[in-house]
Amino acid sequence: MSKIKLGIYTASTLKHSYALKAQARALHSACVYANIHDPIIVLVTSDDVFFDEVKAEYENLFKEAKVILIKKEEFIDCKKRKKYKNEVQLMIAQMRTIATKKLLSEGCNKVLSMDSDVIPKHNSIQCMIDMLNFDHGYYDVVQCPYPSQGGGAFLGGRGTKSRQILPDFLKKERLIPKKIKSKSKELKEDLRKFLEGLQKNNTPRSEELDKKIESKQKKIAELEKEFESYPPKGNVFSLNGKGWIKRGWFDYAYPAIGKGSVVPVDWVGFGCTMMSKKAATLCDWTGYDGSGTEDLFIIWNRWFQYNLNIANIPHCPSDHIIRDRENDKKYIHIQTFHEEEGEHIWHLRQTPRPWYSQDCGEDYNPENIGKHSEKETKKDD
Repeated sequence: MSKIKLGIYTASTLKHSYALKAQARALHSACVYANIHDPIIVLVTSDDVFFDEVKAEYENLFKEAKVILIKKEEFIDCKKRKKYKNEVQLMIAQMRTIATKKLLSEGCNKVLSMDSDVIPKHNSIQCMIDMLNFDHGYYDVVQCPYPSQGGGAFLGGRGTKSRQILPDFLKKERLIPKKIKSKSKELKEDLRKFLEGLQKNNTPRSEELDKKIESKQKKIAELEKEFESYPPKGNVFSLNGKGWIKRGWFDYAYPAIGKGSVVPVDWVGFGCTMMSKKAATLCDWTGYDGSGTEDLFIIWNRWFQYNLNIANIPHCPSDHIIRDRENDKKYIHIQTFHEEEGEHIWHLRQTPRPWYSQDCGEDYNPENIGKHSEKETKKDD
């Protein structure tokens, strides 16, 4: 077994830096538990003074580590950038590219990708390394799952190339009103007859015709999206009993699972995910246009092509620090744990709690995080 040379990276703009110091302390505990004292740590950030403090925090904790801070002026918070829109996703991909390539150039053979607001458990690094060694490298990618940004289901689950995250419940498993089903059937029949007529009459394609077809397809897609808002006919256990299917998000793909378990999945996020050297070298975003998330792009356009196996470790889930949807200046700590008693003992759980960073002296005010400096504001304008 080759010596482990662990590389860890996180990427952040000022607005999303509120948990970085707490993350540094958690990663230090995880490295101590795994008996790793000299990781290579890369921070890719916007050009803000605060990140010098974060670098100092890492250097104070990791006496033998090499800490590399890469600040770029172009990586700034901007009012024009909307979450999950193409421009933001492209920026995230650029930051991940810089970090991954830097760690590979430093000779790392294990790369841990962290989102700036995810807090790992003390045993996360040890468990991820163990799983990369499982069966002489059966898995090339392992994740310590964390709740989604909205405090919803845990990341990781089942998917396919054509449907990257499968639905948690099929249309036939949901309580959809008959009139909605009929409307969907009518729209699809209308589109079918329209296309059939074009073909029968050898109608030449035109820009106006393409827009008309696109409009009909959009109406169908919007209605089918609405299907997901209707509740399922029963819980996942009763529905699996009637007909087992692969389900998209982790809570439904593997219900009633938790402590002591590791399971295969088709997709994960990059928030607390360790990669083998092979998986890290395949993190190439060339050709990515920002459509969809940057992590799913790598999974289905790189790893899937080379048959890389991915594992989720609900034995050691990660916490997620998210913004309060009702008050953008407040944060919520989505704490993850395992049920401690009763019939559901050791099942995976999450609960929202107030966020206290525990930074010594609280040397920065979380309410100021995300506000542009004078230089950044001028760029925005």
